[in-house]
Amino acid sequence: MARTRPPPVPARAPALVNALQASPLGRWSKALLGIAPDKALPALAREPFARWAERHADGTDAHFLRLEPGGRALGTPVVLWADSVNAHYRPDILASAVRALLAAGIPVAIARSRFCCGRPLYEYGFLERARAQLAAILDGFHAALPPDAQVIVLEPSCLSVFRDELLRLFPDDERAADLASRAMTLSSCLTAREVRPARTLGRGVLHLHCHDKSLALPSDERDWMRRCFDEIVEPENGCCGMAGTYGMRTRTRPIAQQLFARRLAPAIAAEEAGTHVVANGFSCREQIRDGSDRAALHPVEVIERCL
Repeated sequence: MARTRPPPVPARAPALVNALQASPLGRWSKALLGIAPDKALPALAREPFARWAERHADGTDAHFLRLEPGGRALGTPVVLWADSVNAHYRPDILASAVRALLAAGIPVAIARSRFCCGRPLYEYGFLERARAQLAAILDGFHAALPPDAQVIVLEPSCLSVFRDELLRLFPDDERAADLASRAMTLSSCLTAREVRPARTLGRGVLHLHCHDKSLALPSDERDWMRRCFDEIVEPENGCCGMAGTYGMRTRTRPIAQQLFARRLAPAIAAEEAGTHVVANGFSCREQIRDGSDRAALHPVEVIERCL
């Protein structure tokens, strides 16, 4: 596996970065980058996921941190993909995934080296840089995977890279095909191992990411949410409007807000306070946070509660 790299520079001083974002300098930077003045940028977490994982690891080797369930292990370990967005902005979601897997009796491994699938690069046409990052994943991350280990991916846009762009950019590489076959959601992993929820929640509103819909993949996340809630609705069959930076840019933000206001926003506003809102995409949860008074859960947070 590639040599461990330090965290990105902003993640080394999150409090300072968050303060700068709210300062006149931050507002000037947003204007320079074409970000709408009314769009609040997400705040960096005080502790990145890598540090949380190091503190909770039961063991380590040259490539992975390892976390073991307290009781009997259920099958082979899985490797949790620590995507860049959740690792630095919502590490609690990755931690929730670890706890859910351990509660199901599944050992978890987390790469010690830092990798990124490069999803934001596609949005701006940096295809060669994206290809280079995928090559580093194949040479480093994939090469060190334990035999038959499934790779659990929480962010739908990352999973779509492994299922789609990786195969297109490396069509004749057996490693790419192998990684694509191993990558899956946490809910797919639990379904394959015949894990079932132990309890249900009340009512929920579900919104799945556009990458789920565009690739037309079987959605174990939808099936699991139906098992985890007594009643669940899915009001929007299209896009929430955020779509990466689309909903952030001054030029396109009005359209993004119109898309959100079409079905999803009024459906959320009509729900009672006790209704859970669930969205599996970081962009989708940001859109819901911006446009409503609700904080959306990731499906793994629901699954953790229901296990």
